[in-house]
Amino acid sequence: GDVVLDVTRMRDVSVVGDRAILGGGATQRAVADAARPYGLINVGGIFGALGQTAMATGGGYGHFTSSHGMACDNIVGAEVVLADGSIVQTNEGENEDLLWALRGGGCNFGVVTKLEILLHHHLDILGGVVTFAWAEAQAILKAYDDLVSKIPNGLTMRPMLLPSPEGALGMAFHVAWSGPESKDKLIADVISALGNNADIKLARKTLCD
Repeated sequence: GDVVLDVTRMRDVSVVGDRAILGGGATQRAVADAARPYGLINVGGIFGALGQTAMATGGGYGHFTSSHGMACDNIVGAEVVLADGSIVQTNEGENEDLLWALRGGGCNFGVVTKLEILLHHHLDILGGVVTFAWAEAQAILKAYDDLVSKIPNGLTMRPMLLPSPEGALGMAFHVAWSGPESKDKLIADVISALGNNADIKLARKTLCD
């Protein structure tokens, strides 16, 4: 059978320059809380309760993917316990192959007890959900396909299916715009133009909101 190791108590986070060093059990929200006083953000997914290490080593698509890549792209070092019980360090100058593997390879190479990631200068984003009627889904996805090649850096859109307050299925986009606030309205207009009668729920927020 499989073995599950609980590392949730290894949740210390420290910020050094533009990097965060965190225990294998630290959540994304814990990292965001530690980075925020320095005007920095961590690249991660959209759910703060998820572990930063597990999410990053598995890929990590989220709010800042368009501007700073996947969470795995921001891994710069780690402490790993290998299958034979040895503890190794990996970074861009030591055990580089292991670092490459951890950037998206998941938990297949050892237990990550410490992770070092890049942080970025950002405080807030325009974020939320834009929903359209299900009847428009096919046309909206076609319009979205045409839009993808023109999306500016800083805009991350994730199509999904969501129920409306009335219970009917809706075609929706999870939106995160990390560009200048002066272009918030333009971004909202571009997204709402994908279909008719868009239900727009977008607002400026921080990762900790």
